[in-house]
Amino acid sequence: EQPVEQDLPEIKSKEITPELYETCVNFAKKVNPDFRIEVLDDLLASKGTYGLINFKNFLIQLQQGKESRISEEVAHIFIELMEDDNPLKIRLLDEITRTKLFKQVRNDPGYNERYKGDINLLKRESAAKLLSLYLSDKTMAKKMSGSDSLWENIQRWISDFFKCIKGRPKTFSSFLESAEKIV
Repeated sequence: EQPVEQDLPEIKSKEITPELYETCVNFAKKVNPDFRIEVLDDLLASKGTYGLINFKNFLIQLQQGKESRISEEVAHIFIELMEDDNPLKIRLLDEITRTKLFKQVRNDPGYNERYKGDINLLKRESAAKLLSLYLSDKTMAKKMSGSDSLWENIQRWISDFFKCIKGRPKTFSSFLESAEKIV
């Protein structure tokens, strides 16, 4: 039986603006014009989650009624764009462990079951959730970071991330315009 995704206690699924939704779709399409978005009525029942990204098939699947989860799936794209040995990614995954959000994800039985306790996957999930919050609800993102100094570090990381993309080959910079609209 699949573990069923729940909203974390302090983070209720927040609706996003139509503009943010459209920007997220445009961003995915800038990464690859073949990216598809599917809204399914049985994703939660069949896969135990509100949103999935399949990088191999350039597909984002969302549970009907939870379309706002697109911002988290796009945040996963942000994170996975960087190589694992990128100092920026290393810093993010190190800093995320000090956040209130990471502690909730790490202690959530559903996420532990889904990721089989793999701390690296739990870090990536937490980072995507926090980045998604940053895109849709900066007040909640700041709260879930856990401290003002950590929030400053996270904001600096996001700024550095976009600077890093600007310095990348054309494949990265080609979708920067859409990414910057999100932030």
